[in-house]
Amino acid sequence: MSSCMAPIITPVSPGGEAAAALRESLLQRPPAATATTSSRREAIEQLRERVEGLRRELDAANDGAEAAEASTRHAERREREAAAELHATARTSKMQGEKLRELEDELRYKDGRIKVLEAIVRTMTTKKRRDARGSIGSNSNAPMSPDRQVLRRIKMQHTGVVAAQQQTDLNRFDVESSMKTLPAAGV
Repeated sequence: MSSCMAPIITPVSPGGEAAAALRESLLQRPPAATATTSSRREAIEQLRERVEGLRRELDAANDGAEAAEASTRHAERREREAAAELHATARTSKMQGEKLRELEDELRYKDGRIKVLEAIVRTMTTKKRRDARGSIGSNSNAPMSPDRQVLRRIKMQHTGVVAAQQQTDLNRFDVESSMKTLPAAGV
């Protein structure tokens, strides 16, 4: 055989020290590589735990943001309700003020009528006294004259109007004081 064919034909011997050392190094992992793998696993586990912790924090922050939005909506709704109550109170106060003005006008009109009727009654009683000068005393059991009855009815109505006016004044004071205590709602 020729010398160039010899290495091809001869069986490859697993012998050779260089080849054996290479094979050994490939089959066995060095202890440094094992340590690196375990430290990588620990680092990956730590990162996973950190990710889970961050997810929990994110969920808690989202829950907090939703709760804050809900409380903001609730506060805005209460502000709108307070503004609506304020408007209703103001509207009621305005209507009561108008009613009070009407009652005052009616009161002035009735006061004028009372004065006219009092003048009429005075005139008539003066005439009756002149006519009755000859008679002895007046009859206390005598029925009341129609003019006096009208006068008495008007005075009673006048008293009722004054009481209503006083009640309206109290209501207006209550509304004004409650409006001062409410915070400005930007209305």
